[in-house]
Amino acid sequence: MDLEVAGSSPVGHPVQTKIAELGAHQRLLTLTLDAAELEAAREQATRKLGKDLNLKGFRPGKAPRRMVESAVGIERIQAEAIELALSEHLVEALTVAGLEPATSPELRETRDVDGGLEADLAITLWPRPSRIPTLAGRRIEVSSPQVSNDEIKSQIDRLRAQYSDLEDVARPSQEGDFVQIDLSAKAGGLPVEDVAARDLLYEVGSRAFVAGLDEQATGKRPGEIVKFPATLPPGFGKHAGQEVELTVLVKAVRQRKLPELTDAWVDEVSELSTIAELEAKIREGLAPVKRAMVADEYRAKLLAETAQATDLELPEPLIVAETQSRLHNLLHELNERGLAVPDYLSATGLSEDTLVAQVRAQAVRALRSRILLDAVAEQEGIGVDDEELEAALTSLAEAAKQAPEELSQKLRTDGRAGALAGDILRRKALDRMAELARPVDAEGNELELEPEESSEEVGAT
Repeated sequence: MDLEVAGSSPVGHPVQTKIAELGAHQRLLTLTLDAAELEAAREQATRKLGKDLNLKGFRPGKAPRRMVESAVGIERIQAEAIELALSEHLVEALTVAGLEPATSPELRETRDVDGGLEADLAITLWPRPSRIPTLAGRRIEVSSPQVSNDEIKSQIDRLRAQYSDLEDVARPSQEGDFVQIDLSAKAGGLPVEDVAARDLLYEVGSRAFVAGLDEQATGKRPGEIVKFPATLPPGFGKHAGQEVELTVLVKAVRQRKLPELTDAWVDEVSELSTIAELEAKIREGLAPVKRAMVADEYRAKLLAETAQATDLELPEPLIVAETQSRLHNLLHELNERGLAVPDYLSATGLSEDTLVAQVRAQAVRALRSRILLDAVAEQEGIGVDDEELEAALTSLAEAAKQAPEELSQKLRTDGRAGALAGDILRRKALDRMAELARPVDAEGNELELEPEESSEEVGAT
């Protein structure tokens, strides 16, 4: 099916568009500019390119067109003119055609026609689910929100560890022990002085230092020396990312000696008098935390399972665009941390192909979730009003220590105001999904995950 529509350019020239189907989620938009419109774009391109030229006898941007054409080439001016003309009229053409692209339009082909131009652009559209799985009464199995005895014991053991002593042992080291070590490093056979350390007390299994140290320090007795290759992490400043050979001398192995758990010890280290009171206090404090964790688990599993069950076909260009965006963000994050991609791959044990495959899978899950939430919002009549958007802006401004008006203007300038409204909309859609579905335990019993009034009061104090 082909449709022809017409709009008007800002300078009064007609902008003709034609739409053809390329597939279920793609359209071919043909945009036609007449000779006058294209010539105006060439003039604009010439001025733009001329600003970057230093031509003898002329200030930047003031050289005659023929000199700019000679300097940069007519082909480059034509390419720049096409880009400027399309960017100027594309939004209008999409609006007139009623198309909402999910990715940046792809320029497929251009043709000269009667002194003007025809351009074919592939438009990828947001897909829509053919149906949304039934939400009312949907049962999602989650972990028990009840605080277990093991969780209470773990908290008590952490408290005991704070009051523990270290005692030397003759046995090989194991996870949880502390080893006293001397550490040195060489790169290319030469010592790396900044990496040397003496009498460093390190907890085996903490993974708080150089990758590989925990494995090398496990099972060692006092007096043993180990050597192994390592990559220095960001904490080593200018040496971060450097490949070195580490030498570690284990001088002592020490284990924690926990204090005996008695009523007298509880009375000594806390405002409580007995073990029973301590356990009750811990249970009371963990209850709202555990319930909130299970509530988060419920929402995440509800979204993931429902999205997976949704009948939805994702266009490949949309998957590719989302994957590339996520890879770009990952590379930016690694750069901020001073890590190179090879170092990251080495530390994670991933190949480049495996990393890309993992990011692509994440992109697919994220896209399915987003499209489902948008569909739920439409089905349930959910929207975002100005008051909600203002509240979100105020919250973000406070976190960024900016004036709400300043942040609002910045978001609009960057084109992110719509994204913020979309985030709010999808959060509300997930809230609605959580209301309609039901969390259940392993036995199929429905659970109440809303905070209890008494728990909220305890948390507030």
